[in-house]
Amino acid sequence: MDLYPVAERIHLIPGMNQGRFPYSHAVYVEGERRVLFDAGAGRKVMQQFLRDHPVDVVVASHSHPGHLSALFLFEDKPIFAPSQSKDSFGSLDALGERFVEDPEARRLWHALHRKVLGFKDVGFTHPYDGQTSLDLETVKLDAIHTPGHTVDHHCFYEETTGTLLAFDIDLGPAGPFYVHRESNMEDYRASLHLIRSYEPRLLVSSHLGVLRADIRGAIDRFLEILDTRDTRIVDALHGRPRTLEDLASDRLLIPSFPANLAPLYREWETRMLKQHLDHLQEEGRVEVNGEGFRAI
Repeated sequence: MDLYPVAERIHLIPGMNQGRFPYSHAVYVEGERRVLFDAGAGRKVMQQFLRDHPVDVVVASHSHPGHLSALFLFEDKPIFAPSQSKDSFGSLDALGERFVEDPEARRLWHALHRKVLGFKDVGFTHPYDGQTSLDLETVKLDAIHTPGHTVDHHCFYEETTGTLLAFDIDLGPAGPFYVHRESNMEDYRASLHLIRSYEPRLLVSSHLGVLRADIRGAIDRFLEILDTRDTRIVDALHGRPRTLEDLASDRLLIPSFPANLAPLYREWETRMLKQHLDHLQEEGRVEVNGEGFRAI
């Protein structure tokens, strides 16, 4: 299969449906050892990739199952997983308990990954963290711990070409997603500032693809979405107090989603809203009483 060239020895494996959720692009690095980053491009894509390209090591950027769905194809290889998720990594039941609270939403989430993506449970052999460097002799990639999306999310940086593998810090138009109990909007903001400090010349997004121009501007625009969301919420609270559930029905943060996944997206919308409301209360822009939240 043809791979998309990113930089010398670094290639994009295009995911099904153009890498849109629940699929994701993967990355292949040809050093002295050949490394695959993530395996969520779709089973058929990854099977064809495995037939055409040797793999020595597999690295998971984080534990979202949409990035791991075909990892079982590589279970005979060394698999590196973030140390923060060592107790749940690769187990759909454990990840479901971790990521989805509402029972109906969790049922849909399980079906999406088992039936649509063909996810099979798989273990790992090596934990890694933000102090890890993958030295492939001809290529060296440094792990960067970038929590916020999940507690275990990592990017990788290749200094010679200035390539940042940003994974689910995807810089897409939908904006940042911080939708789980462990997600943290302020950690996400800090992670965006951290990757911007590397001043990458190339950036690989798991869902958007390869960015080659104005990367700093793209990161800044992603940061601005957080402020825009604050403003949108405050505007929705002018005039009358509103409960969290009432606000969530407005879809202020995730305006469109598949109807068959409505319970899942409703939970995600509510979790992001709550983080913004907490932040706005700290800033003194919103207050809460027995009737709900209201703008000050």
